[in-house]
Amino acid sequence: MAIVYYHHQQQEGIDKLEKFNKNFQWFRDHYNDLYAKYKGEYVAINDSKVIDYDVNYERLIINKLKQRFAGDTMRVFFIGKIY
Repeated sequence: MAIVYYHHQQQEGIDKLEKFNKNFQWFRDHYNDLYAKYKGEYVAINDSKVIDYDVNYERLIINKLKQRFAGDTMRVFFIGKIY
């Protein structure tokens, strides 16, 4: 029983990592468009799409996303100039 549970947890972690990587790749592929639209803002990406954005990181995470996406894998990026 413990081995099956461990395997489930391991697979769940792998699935979250794959989703994280997919969201990050989508961010990289669409950075120029995101920069044009959201420059200077934090952008939350989930399932390869922008789900919310705000200039204030805490407000985005705590007020907007925490309750709607608890336990889900998402990525928040700051859209700014790359040096």
